[in-house]
Amino acid sequence: MPTLISRNVAPTGGFPFQDPKLGKKYDGYSFDFKGLVSTIIKDRKANPRIYPVEDTRAFDYDIVAQEVENYIWNNAKPQTRQNYFQDAKPPTTESPQIVSGKVCEKCNGTNIVDRLCRTCGGRKVIGYTCRDCNWMF
Repeated sequence: MPTLISRNVAPTGGFPFQDPKLGKKYDGYSFDFKGLVSTIIKDRKANPRIYPVEDTRAFDYDIVAQEVENYIWNNAKPQTRQNYFQDAKPPTTESPQIVSGKVCEKCNGTNIVDRLCRTCGGRKVIGYTCRDCNWMF
């Protein structure tokens, strides 16, 4: 799924969104990302015939935030995607390095690789993954 590199920096065109059920359009410049998601949730709660209270996914912050990111991705130009979305960045050429001396805390396996930061291009190690049991620590 496409993910913005930073929700604090508006991509070209801001943070636009059109609610698929309400049909309401939010221009990209009236809100910051957090304010936009909160406003969408508030508008959905105000329309219980369209978004019933039982539909908890429609009011979940993380799910609505991903809907907004998907909308921006689908309507963005390729250059905007490349500059503002981390999934559009080319993968690093470095493969994860097998770490010697580390032992998995779950299965005691020694086949451990680095987990690299995606937002900084893989310059930082943010954790480890055991290739034996796929546990991340």
